[in-house]
This record gives sequence, C-alpha cells and structure tokens, in this order.
Amino acid sequence: MVRRAWIMDELRRKNWDDLHSLWWNCVEERNRIATSSAERDRLQAGFGLKEAQERASTVRKTQQAIKQTLRERWYAWRDAVDLAKNEPSINLEPNKENPAYNLEKDEYKMVREEQEMKIAEGQSQQYLQ
Repeated sequence: MVRRAWIMDELRRKNWDDLHSLWWNCVEERNRIATSSAERDRLQAGFGLKEAQERASTVRKTQQAIKQTLRERWYAWRDAVDLAKNEPSINLEPNKENPAYNLEKDEYKMVREEQEMKIAEGQSQQYLQ
C-alpha cells in the first residue's frame, strides 16, 4: 500500500520541529527503499520494483513540498526584514540602550490612538443610549 505524499497546504500548518522530523522520516524511508532495492537486486527477485518506485516517488514529492514550504517561509521572513529596515520604530540590532521596538519613533502611533479613541467614544455612546 502506497500512502500519498504530503501537500503544501498541510505542511504550511506545521511548525519547524514537525517539518524537521518529517524530513528525517523521509530520509529514513528513502534509505529503507534503497536497501530493499539493493537486496532485491542481489536476490534477483522479480517482484517489488514497481511498489518501491512508487513509494520513492511519494517520499521525494513530500521532501520537495517540505523544501518549498520552507522556501516560502524564508521569503516571507526576508520580506519582513526588508520592511522592518524601513520602519524607524523597529531596531533590528537591539541592545540595552536601543530596544527592538521604540514606541516614540512609531509613525503610526497617533493614527492608532485616534482610532482607539473613536472606538472608545462609539462604545460610550452605545451605553448612553
């Protein structure tokens, strides 16, 4: 019985440790397949080749999906770093004197405060009615 390969939508929900574990499970499975193929060749058995090839293909597809998922995450991280470099309120090299986030340099602080005040006023108006 050949199980199906993992798809990227499933892998996107997994954390790093799960992906790492799944990757090494695939490596172990590929090793098992290679070992059984070598043994089949040694014994000159006339069966099992098709099943081994299908399983190897499934495992390779899973590994490709894991790599693509991690590649997506890397690009998202890189884009976030690029955005953070242009944001004066975020310090990418924090230390004791310069924290990672500086609220005083936040350009959007006033906008958020105004929005919060409008929301609070709207809620207080509801209670007065």
